[in-house]
Amino acid sequence: MDKVGEASCAGWQRQEISVASLPDKRLARRLERLLDQFSAAPGKPVPAACVDWASTKAAYRFFDNPRVTEHGVLAGHFAVMVTDKLGSYGAARSGMGMTFEHRQHKGLNNRAENSHLPTRRRERIMKRFKSARHLQRFVSIHDPIANFHNCPRHAMSSSDDRALRSGAMAAWREIAEPGVAA
Repeated sequence: MDKVGEASCAGWQRQEISVASLPDKRLARRLERLLDQFSAAPGKPVPAACVDWASTKAAYRFFDNPRVTEHGVLAGHFAVMVTDKLGSYGAARSGMGMTFEHRQHKGLNNRAENSHLPTRRRERIMKRFKSARHLQRFVSIHDPIANFHNCPRHAMSSSDDRALRSGAMAAWREIAEPGVAA
């Protein structure tokens, strides 16, 4: 790389290149050049970040190179894989050629698993239906009602929660029973 490019290469770029697992130094220099161009124009697409047609073509050629893989470029970022105790995760990891540490524990993956709880709740409800039509009829009504009554309890005091719930129930009575007022 030329002197100007070396001077403009930031410390984080050098760190990225040092943890990347690329097969030869030439590809590491190309990655360094690409990181320099992309950091000069953050958030821009590849043709806008590269200064001319030749560097754009070189960038696409770098990413199309069969010896450059996503795992190789991001090798330093995958230090540990955390899963539950299902045995097939280890076999899949070794089958894909991943060499980082694999931690299997009952509670380590809770943050990722708990992010899917609303979807899992809907799936449990959906299991009870025999046809897709009945399911769709139920779900089209269920979600707006469930969202109407589901309040983030952790973000408010108990008095605010009671006031919000009584307001929601009053609004629900107006919707569900038009002749009866609360």
